Amino acid sequence: MKLKALNILLTGVFLIFCSCSDDLDIENPNSLSAKSFWSSEVDIQQGLVATYAALQRDGLLGGSASTQLPVRSDTGRPNNWNANAIGLNKLTFNDNSDIVKKRWRDCYIGIYRANQVLTNINNIDLNESTKTQMQAEARFLRGFFYYSLYRGYNSGSVIIHTTVPESSEDFYKSPSPAEEVYNLILSDLEFAYEHLPQQYPSSEDLGRATWGAATAMLGKLHINELDYISAKKYFGEILNSNLYSLVPNIGDNFNEEGEMNSESIFEVAYSTSAKPGTSNGAADGPLGSEATSRARTLATTQGGGYRTIMPSYYMNMLFKNDIMDTTNPINASRNGSAKYSIRASYSIAIADDDNTTLYQRASNQGGAYNNGEASYLKKFQNWWLDRENDQSISGINERVIRLADVMLLYAECDLKTGGISDALEKINVIRNRSGVVPLRQTLDFQYNPEPTNNDPNHFDFDTDIIEIKQHMLLSGQMVNYEFSGTNNCFYLPEDLPELPEVDPTINNTYYAIVIDYNHIKLAATRLDALENRPIDFIKKPDCETFENTMEFRLSVYLDADSIMEHIMWVERPLELMFEGHDIRWEDLTRWGKVKEQYDRLASKKYVIISKVLYEYDPNIHTSIDEKNTLNEFTQAAAIYQPEVHNYFPIPSSEQNSNTGSF
Repeated sequence: MKLKALNILLTGVFLIFCSCSDDLDIENPNSLSAKSFWSSEVDIQQGLVATYAALQRDGLLGGSASTQLPVRSDTGRPNNWNANAIGLNKLTFNDNSDIVKKRWRDCYIGIYRANQVLTNINNIDLNESTKTQMQAEARFLRGFFYYSLYRGYNSGSVIIHTTVPESSEDFYKSPSPAEEVYNLILSDLEFAYEHLPQQYPSSEDLGRATWGAATAMLGKLHINELDYISAKKYFGEILNSNLYSLVPNIGDNFNEEGEMNSESIFEVAYSTSAKPGTSNGAADGPLGSEATSRARTLATTQGGGYRTIMPSYYMNMLFKNDIMDTTNPINASRNGSAKYSIRASYSIAIADDDNTTLYQRASNQGGAYNNGEASYLKKFQNWWLDRENDQSISGINERVIRLADVMLLYAECDLKTGGISDALEKINVIRNRSGVVPLRQTLDFQYNPEPTNNDPNHFDFDTDIIEIKQHMLLSGQMVNYEFSGTNNCFYLPEDLPELPEVDPTINNTYYAIVIDYNHIKLAATRLDALENRPIDFIKKPDCETFENTMEFRLSVYLDADSIMEHIMWVERPLELMFEGHDIRWEDLTRWGKVKEQYDRLASKKYVIISKVLYEYDPNIHTSIDEKNTLNEFTQAAAIYQPEVHNYFPIPSSEQNSNTGSF
């Protein structure tokens, strides 16, 4: 059901909250005082609606944030001419950058509105249950806005306002220590957790904050402090509540028809009909819209858009490797030659994906695929239409938190607190929904001198290539092995002189070099794997009967660290790219992996052939000069410093107006 309840009151509310008065039928609308407005339960409800509406704004879940922030992480790349997105991608943002100012501004607009509700609710006669619920909603929203500031600016040290400013001294305050900001967020979210309902009785209340939203935010707050035990508690409560379930079709998380579904925990409502407004997304006042500008901003030229940012080459290759499980019935009708997953087809447009379309054209015709453009976003786009709305408005809600996100965060907590099986089960439930090959903890293969006696998964002694059907490993991913054989003529990796001596009966850790979906080699270190230096398996010189007698079995298996790497570099980006409010950057900074990922991606080279992206291989792409290959994140890798780039600086607009506090 499309949410309308939180939209229909906004025109009147914004006339009051923003002094847009031309159409207000009173004598002097600009003289309407706070005291005369805050007089009834309806006024408090309208104040809450206005507070929710701050989430729609450009710097939070609206246009600029949703269409710029992904390029700072590894999921997005800018086009060649959008200066704001290019600045984020190259880490040249500063205190005057567009998104730096907008995110700060819109968070404090939301905080101001929440504080108006919390200040004035005590002066109105309400029954206690209604009053407590409204306070819980306002405090959830204030906690959400401060969470965005805490995670986004000045190492968490930002200005605290818990009351409505009444003087210049109240407005112009110095940033508080990050610990105080954290404690305020924790207090607000805990109050919301204790007092928000699990569900509302009326469908008209869909979109309001619930117990699940507060619980998920508490989990996120704790996990980003690396408090995995507390985070696991909150995420586990959501999973055990039976309030939420994955929708069968992942695409219903990205379109208008599937809004407020069983997977949704918190989302921000948009509409093209509740208040059409003029154009270019949600805005306050009677001429403003309740829509988002995201869709047209990211659409292809053929779809009537500007393709301001696109999926990164890294994401493009991840989706190309997100291979469908042909044994899963969900893929029965996917008869095209491309073997990309349902998740891939609903998330991005790849030119040779013939199981889907793009703006009522074949995938390779729905976009230009020029200027180094290898794929386009489909999430939250109206890609099934002929083109996006010419007014740059779309009614597709932004999904801020959904169950799959919580499941993967729970899996992370499980791995960090000694678990494996529960984490693996959560990952595979998500993968099964998208019809992709399940992640296997153990991958068995063998060597036998008689090739006909080998299993489908086997080791080629001459090339050192291990064939493991649909292995789902990444180059550099940690693997462990166990060995059993009938002959000691084979050089195990620990026998190699350049490797440290270890007990061959103990499981050992090595790293995968991925050749393709079905083949890997093993490397001694992560660096060797990333630089394609495999172990050279050789037989012992004194073993004359090797060819006739040698036989062995070997298992590569994933431990907690290996599965965590899968979550970091495969599952979370594939499932959640371009979703939520800057969550990929939250992930990378929480893990302390920004530099590692920038360096990894900057070292890669790509080519586009017939509109399709490939990783450059000089042995295959012999006609292409390496100097003409494509790359990304090279400048970010060169200049990244966590103390400079993990957080935005306090914007110049705040520093200039609040001069006595900085």
